[in-house]
Order: sequence, then structure tokens, then C-alpha cells
Amino acid sequence: MSASYRVGVLGADTAVGEVLLDLLIDRRFPGAEILALSLAPSQGAVVQAGGEEWDLLPADSCDYGSLHLVFLAYGAGLDADLLARITAADCWLIDAAGALRT
Repeated sequence: MSASYRVGVLGADTAVGEVLLDLLIDRRFPGAEILALSLAPSQGAVVQAGGEEWDLLPADSCDYGSLHLVFLAYGAGLDADLLARITAADCWLIDAAGALRT
């Protein structure tokens, strides 16, 4: 029996985010659900990755406490309040684009 994870890719509409989605699909990451999140998606916005089409969901309305893992694919421009919500949630945060580098 394999583990199932809820994974968010914050910045799925960036080059880094698309590569992350590709890798999660290609490597068959045991994700029961992968959410493609964006800071400001337009209504009906999608991204193509991993041979699939992903609906972009607004990052500000995500329940980060329901996720096990969040990949951060934005290099800059992340709102401090949103970052505080993510880090306060009981999930792992992986900064894949260096946004938290000081």
C-alpha cells in the first residue's frame, strides 16, 4: 500500500512550477491530489504540464492545512501574509525557486 499525499504547487503558472508539475507526474509521485496554485489566476486559467491540463486555483483561498507538501515556485513577489499562512499550516514547504533565500 503506497502513501497518498495532497500536494500544492504554488506558482504552477511559472516555468519552475510547470517543471515541478511535469516531474511530479513523470516520476509518479504518490499524490492523491495535486493542486496547481497561482497568486492571481484569471477565471478559467489553465496550465499544461505532465501531459495534462491543470486548472489554476487562487493561492489566497487554498486551505494549506489540508496539504502535506507545498512547492513554492515563485522567486519573488510572495505576499508576507500568504507566506505566514503557509508556514503556520501543518505542511512541508519546499522553496524550489529561492523566494525565501536571504
